[in-house]
Amino acid sequence: MTKLLRLCLVFCLIPPAVAMDRAHFLELNQQATELRKQKDWPGLLKVMIEIGHELPGDTPRYLLRMASVEMHLGHTSEAVKWMAKYASMGLTYDVAADEDLSPLAKEDSFKGTAAKLKENAKPIHKAELACTLPLPNLMPEDLTFDVASPKAFVVSSIQHHTLYRVSLPPVRSTECSISELPLPVEAKRWPALAVAADSRRNVLWMTS
Repeated sequence: MTKLLRLCLVFCLIPPAVAMDRAHFLELNQQATELRKQKDWPGLLKVMIEIGHELPGDTPRYLLRMASVEMHLGHTSEAVKWMAKYASMGLTYDVAADEDLSPLAKEDSFKGTAAKLKENAKPIHKAELACTLPLPNLMPEDLTFDVASPKAFVVSSIQHHTLYRVSLPPVRSTECSISELPLPVEAKRWPALAVAADSRRNVLWMTS
């Protein structure tokens, strides 16, 4: 089965995710605010875990809140794990300036994560032009590297509601070549947003 066919099957066969119950989510956040004011850390942890179940995925803010609660409960190792996950997103944070998390700065177990956060804050220098895209109105939204196709990327297009394979140009050329990936009609109903290559499963994931 080809990767492209697998992408189509993934899109067509996976049932839609259950929508977040916004009212319940807001209610949980209100509970969390009140519990924090009361400094009821065990109660707050329970509510935060429930909030995590409502979220489609961990957000940076959620990771910081969880680390903060764990620190108040004296669960330093758990706080380090949450901050390590935060750092793995490529983000940076001044832990020493955070009243709740500042004790982490003195923990040996946090040194690796602290170094990662510091590294994430460094500006990227010496960026070089790889190539230009030949489609002027592509309106690219996201880009992923396809390890299955050497020197090839996949880019999503808001304008054309689809995905394109992008191949790097030959030597002495500055224009990439692109070819549209055939998607099912349902996949092209809305603008294509995030795209990710899943090398373990040999599929492409996209959101629209």
